[in-house]
Amino acid sequence: MFDVILLDPKSTKPDLFIGCVGYENRSLEAFKKNMASGFVGRSLIFDYCSGDLFSYPENRNNELLNKAELIEDFGNFIDAISGYLTENEPVSVQLDVTSFDREKLALILKKLFDQSSQVATVTICYFPMAFSPPSHSLEIVRSFGPVIPAFIGEASFSRDSLALIIGAGYEYGRAVGAIDMLEPDRIYCMSPVGTDPRFEVEIEKNNLEFSFLDEDELLQRYDLLRPDTLFYDIRRIVEFENQERNVLILPMGPKIFAAVSIILALVLHPSIMVWRHSTATTNAPSSTSDAMASGADIRMAFKFSD
Repeated sequence: MFDVILLDPKSTKPDLFIGCVGYENRSLEAFKKNMASGFVGRSLIFDYCSGDLFSYPENRNNELLNKAELIEDFGNFIDAISGYLTENEPVSVQLDVTSFDREKLALILKKLFDQSSQVATVTICYFPMAFSPPSHSLEIVRSFGPVIPAFIGEASFSRDSLALIIGAGYEYGRAVGAIDMLEPDRIYCMSPVGTDPRFEVEIEKNNLEFSFLDEDELLQRYDLLRPDTLFYDIRRIVEFENQERNVLILPMGPKIFAAVSIILALVLHPSIMVWRHSTATTNAPSSTSDAMASGADIRMAFKFSD
């Protein structure tokens, strides 16, 4: 088993940028910032081919994409990442997690872990959305289960109860719905603060004032601008609970929470489960919405350690 060591993101200089172009206005924010700063490495961009949905046409027509390699097939996209790592090791990678869905994000991170000997550093970047009022109505859950098969967890005869760690989002009632289905023995809820207090108000409102928690201390606020602290906070809970309970992380809310959860699950594999609880699908665009960048640039960097 190997671990990761967190680094100062300012100390890394990426050779390879990994991002995507999709329907969110902010999906190219990191790529555009790279180009403006004079980035000379290789850029691999996954194309979600979102048709006329929200900001996709504008994003796809951005002339800066002529300086990147766009790939529409995700299998080919993973192969391109793998090939670049093999041919150019050791590689410093910048992964923009802003608009990737959780499954693809997990598969990219797993590939980096699988080829860790060819990776010098990994810098995760995330551009949070500007505030927009959320819906206050329930949506149909279309996907509920492990983010990828590797996160299904392990069978253990010594642990017969479940600890659930929820990353709170501002989608109405979604956390309560997951709790009803999973029936965990202990619930931790981690709620983001730090970019716009209006998010905090709506998160609390749409999570029913966190009334599902047995004790006040099981609600933990985390600073969205400090993913390194979030990494250590989740790890502390996971390692404590995993002594007696199975641990499942449900990363709703900001995508940086999902990235940190996935990294920890890969480090501690196979003992940690990471599931998704989603209302959005390719065939259900009404369950998605556009997102503008707030202006914040959030980063976390690490290197692999044996």
